Amino acid sequence: MKPRKKSKPGLKTKGEGKRALVRLTALVLTIIVILLAYKLGPPYINYYRFKGELQQAIINARTRMMDEGIRSDGEIRKDTLEVAQKNNIILEGKNIQITRLSDNIEVSVEYTITVDFIIMKRDLIFRLKGSSYSL
Repeated sequence: MKPRKKSKPGLKTKGEGKRALVRLTALVLTIIVILLAYKLGPPYINYYRFKGELQQAIINARTRMMDEGIRSDGEIRKDTLEVAQKNNIILEGKNIQITRLSDNIEVSVEYTITVDFIIMKRDLIFRLKGSSYSL
């Protein structure tokens, strides 16, 4: 019988070295996914909250228009800016377009958020449209 070769301290066999590499790769990928979620999660969460609240604000504007009379585009724009601010979205009046067809009100919004990754910056462009006739 041949005597076994002595292994280096730390790695006993080739298989353990491969397993260590796989574990390290999995750890690095997990960290990358967590960092992406940390950076990209809040803008998308704010977008979906804003979308729902904007839709409700448009329906409320139409209801007030029917009850109280004509609501100006300026009032609707002001309501939209308030909803955006509540959801941590920076908007300007020029980013909001209001269209009226009969008693329907449509509001279109476009805004950009810059996300700073460690190695680069990326602009995320969000567009949404709400209508007083949407269900």
